[in-house]
Amino acid sequence: MSTTSQILLGLNCTEYGRHSGGWMHPESDVSQMPNIGVYEHLARTAERGFMDQLFVADSPVHNRGRLSIGPTRMDPMALALLMAKVTEHIGVIATITTSYNEPYDIARRAAALSVLTQGRSGINFVASTGDAIARNYDLPGQLDHDARYARYEEFITAVTRLWASSAQEGTAATAVHVAGEHVTLDTALDVPRAPLGRPLIVMAGSSPESRDQAARWADAVYAAGRPLDGAQEFYADIKRRAEAYGRDPDSIKVMLGLTAYIGDTVEEAASLEATLDGLHARGADTIGYLSGVLELDLSTYDPDGPVPFDDLPTAVSSASVSQSALLTRMAREQGLSIREVAFRAYAGGLSNMQFREAMTPPQMADVMERLVRGRHLRRLHDRRADRAPHHRRLRGRRRPAAPAAGARPHAVGAAAHHARLAARPHRAGPAHLTHHRPHHREHPRAEPRMIVATFLTLTGDTTLEQVVGTSQRLEQAGASSVGLLDGADTGLGPTPFESTTLAARVAAVTSTIGVVATDSALYGFPYHSARRLATLDHLAAGRSGWLLRHSTGAEEAAAYEWRSTLGRADELHRANEYVEIGLELWDSWEDGAQWPDKESGDFKDDSRIHPINYRSTSFRVAGPLDTPPSPQQRPVIFAQVGTLEEARYLTVSADVVVLAPEAGTDLAELAGTVRAAAEAAGSPVTLLVAGEVDGLLGLATAADATAAVAAIGADGVALHGAPAAGDALVAALDGLGLAPVSEPGTLAAALGIELPVGGRAA
Repeated sequence: MSTTSQILLGLNCTEYGRHSGGWMHPESDVSQMPNIGVYEHLARTAERGFMDQLFVADSPVHNRGRLSIGPTRMDPMALALLMAKVTEHIGVIATITTSYNEPYDIARRAAALSVLTQGRSGINFVASTGDAIARNYDLPGQLDHDARYARYEEFITAVTRLWASSAQEGTAATAVHVAGEHVTLDTALDVPRAPLGRPLIVMAGSSPESRDQAARWADAVYAAGRPLDGAQEFYADIKRRAEAYGRDPDSIKVMLGLTAYIGDTVEEAASLEATLDGLHARGADTIGYLSGVLELDLSTYDPDGPVPFDDLPTAVSSASVSQSALLTRMAREQGLSIREVAFRAYAGGLSNMQFREAMTPPQMADVMERLVRGRHLRRLHDRRADRAPHHRRLRGRRRPAAPAAGARPHAVGAAAHHARLAARPHRAGPAHLTHHRPHHREHPRAEPRMIVATFLTLTGDTTLEQVVGTSQRLEQAGASSVGLLDGADTGLGPTPFESTTLAARVAAVTSTIGVVATDSALYGFPYHSARRLATLDHLAAGRSGWLLRHSTGAEEAAAYEWRSTLGRADELHRANEYVEIGLELWDSWEDGAQWPDKESGDFKDDSRIHPINYRSTSFRVAGPLDTPPSPQQRPVIFAQVGTLEEARYLTVSADVVVLAPEAGTDLAELAGTVRAAAEAAGSPVTLLVAGEVDGLLGLATAADATAAVAAIGADGVALHGAPAAGDALVAALDGLGLAPVSEPGTLAAALGIELPVGGRAA
């Protein structure tokens, strides 16, 4: 190997370091969790250290255990976008599960992420194990081994074909037909081709199935660290398999895990390692934990003796097979005792069970150079990215800096099981839902004024600069919120963005205006939507909103497996259930459930974090949400209604109703129907009248506009326009005499409403 070859480096980004005891270190700040600034700092530091990529792992399920830091997890694509926004060159890799996602959703969100990062993004595809995660996604338990990998293959096939057939300059998107055992779709992608054709594809795993799929599909492979001979075997096997699939072996990069404890001296590094291990394992039954993983009671064995390999079960549950194999291999190769394996496993997590070492920066350079010369590449999990690059650059190995429990039924009309549901009277009408939200989160109230929500209608020609610039101008002009309508909302053809991803980007460059994302309340999974929107509220510091997409057609239905076009009443009923699940998930944490205490070692109180165990004819969701409560507790929910039927159904789910009457529907009657439905449900609602720039807001004076809105019985207007029409939008707001909000606050405060939340988090 040439001495000028490059070492590829990535950073596995977690909020308080890769070690599970990191949050208890005296230098850690746990005053705000999750802490968005930590991810921004990691990104800047890694780029300053000339690393190649940032990696966000994910497993969308609440991890129980007082020491677990799992609940700080947020939507990985939003975090990847956040880190890309504060950097210029480094790549960002987000993890998604193929077991519990819709291929069409991932294809469009990942393509949009690639557009927003100018081609710097990638997706790490994983197949999820464990019953707990499956119960968040309509299943009673995990997919079996064969089904998990079969779905993985069909999922990747569908996503890559959607990317390959997407629109590009001068060429329209073509429909993709997939009819597999696990994935079915027949549609074209509504997001244009990614800047480099598609996002980077990353995979992980060392099983024969994982190796084979990586060799066929992946641009890069993450694998567990191992001794040199094992790493050489893995590297050679991946390259051999890739060549068998007709690929250039050099087109796939093998990146193996390294957990480095860095110090100015080896003693300092070893002290850090011992400190973190001791903090996390303090008072824990580590051998009991290992017994559970290996599925053998180790309490009767000498803890300082060897692991009883001959007594281990020949087969373990599929949820434990990879971890069990990793631990037993590590114990054999390193000659570790039961106590040592248990401590290593519990204290450090999977990363620290693998290749880990306490060392100085020059020693780390030696390790990486030795491994690369051994014909395999490394992925670095590094606590201190600042220290190593100097040594790597001196040796010419790095490029120079880049240029500038049981489910309770939710039957129609049934008695509610949750406190929020129980206190609201049953509502007559088609949905018969009883969303009780009796408590109100206190927000600083804005001064009374005309409420003006704005919605930007995206088109194929829309640019990021237009969206960002217009959003910032609307903020300065005094708009209460800016909503983002992508191609799925408008039906105007492919747009270069997906609303929830774009909303995260807009939130990062604004400070007072509300940011409203549109997201389906029909397709996809409610748990994912709740998680995405909670993440958006964290990123927006409480300024988030959700505009329900509650209608569809045959074309969109064909994009989602196993589902067909629903009747209108069924669509509306399903949308209400979708919202109900979100409300319960956002309310699954009591106030004070997360209380990081370094002295006791308690990170959270699981007795105050509750499953929702939601079950209906359409959904089964166990919960709780793994994302901690956001600044606003939940997004403000918007619903646009055009018919009396929609008004009767959706008012019960919304905080803000936008009146956009369809042909033949009287505006005043529509407003009255919404008010009557809200009164019957005991739920206050804010009414906005939809208008275009040259319509309702074209009245002569602000007083005329206010009088016109009041005559309808509404509270304000929802103004629609294209991002390119920023001048007209701002002029319309100026004509109303609005002034910008002076201090950052929640969207609820900007709208002048008290946001109802559930009883747990009140």
